Amino acid sequence: MKNRRDILIIVGLFLALILFIAFGPARRPPADTLPDATTHSSAPEGAQALYTWARALGYDARRLEYRDFGLDEQDAALVILNPNEAISRTHARAVREWLERGGTLVMALDRNALFGPQNALLDELQFDTAVYTGTTSIAEAVP
Repeated sequence: MKNRRDILIIVGLFLALILFIAFGPARRPPADTLPDATTHSSAPEGAQALYTWARALGYDARRLEYRDFGLDEQDAALVILNPNEAISRTHARAVREWLERGGTLVMALDRNALFGPQNALLDELQFDTAVYTGTTSIAEAVP
């Protein structure tokens, strides 16, 4: 009788553990997670100011959305800010070829590059990233 009660307690604890793992706090996104950088947002994490500023300076700033991906000779720079969709191998190859023809890529990531959607592009460019845990300041700029 006592053994049966002990087994039921152990089974109950395992069920509670399984429920905690399945529905616990790890399943919820962190409260301080910033939304994706987008040129449609004027929030602090948005990039609308950058887009508007580039257009005000006379650049033909365009968004790569709602159309097929493509870069041509007239495109001088490609800015990628915290991509939220995976960059395909085909697109990564197209970016590399465009860079070899003289294009400029500016990519800012606020996520871990190890598991991010930009991995195909970083692999294609044979680019390695490192995570710095501290901050340092530059005492004197080197010419």
